[in-house]
Amino acid sequence: MRLLIVGGDSQLGSALAAGARGQGWDVVATSRRDGAALPLDLSQPLEQGPVLSSGVDVAVLCAAVAARKLCAEQPELARRVNVDNTVALARRLAAAGVHVLLLSTSLVFDGLRPRMPANSPRHPIDPYGRFKADAETGFQAVAPTGAILRLTKVIGPQTPLFAQWLDTLRAGQPVTAFSDMTMAPISLDLAVSAMMALVAARPSGIFQVSAESDLSYGEAATYLAGRCGRAGLVRVVSALTCGFLPEHLPPYTSLAMDELTALSGLSAPLPRKALDALLGDGANTIRGM
Repeated sequence: MRLLIVGGDSQLGSALAAGARGQGWDVVATSRRDGAALPLDLSQPLEQGPVLSSGVDVAVLCAAVAARKLCAEQPELARRVNVDNTVALARRLAAAGVHVLLLSTSLVFDGLRPRMPANSPRHPIDPYGRFKADAETGFQAVAPTGAILRLTKVIGPQTPLFAQWLDTLRAGQPVTAFSDMTMAPISLDLAVSAMMALVAARPSGIFQVSAESDLSYGEAATYLAGRCGRAGLVRVVSALTCGFLPEHLPPYTSLAMDELTALSGLSAPLPRKALDALLGDGANTIRGM
């Protein structure tokens, strides 16, 4: 099987490529960087891009403008990448007989309820969520046999905020985290397992991967500090007092995983599992997280 990854140098794309190659899959990946073997920049007219479907069985669309601030400040760019050219590329691939998987986000919902089912009506409240919701709608129209995978916060060793927290805490310095910004974090390994399950099975429909419940960034930082032997070095503050808007602070981000669990056997972990993965183990020294 030949797998195409659009956005192969993103955190998710590069991790999927490594996992798929480890399973013996033939992987090709695009990048918008200069000198890339398979260049593709979704901010540019798509007709300038290479022919991607040749010999490809499955494609995973990882490329996106994911920074919520950038989506708000440069909406035309973000819409071109996240919606217009993503949907156009999905149409081209699906027409060539390629099974397409689109990565999406829990932010297609308003976050007023935990563990949102996959079939719930979309109700985004910030620009990034609106773009991804529009991309989902367009994708379903042009690639009806394809699949969508919504992910909550994915944490890997190179995720900037968490890597910075650990470096700072291990140096004996304090960190600041928000009490009113929540996440249902999953490890990079779980995200890759979910993607690979969908790539292998090639189902249609909407699937979701999430932690079992939400926790605040303040709780996450406090947990990591305790695990590092640096308890007391976390300053917990309100994001609202730091200039964040209410739409940036949904009370819940967790998603129900029923469809993915039925397909793959993967189940929602406790949110601390993604934090433990950063430290290289599966310890669970704080119950209920």
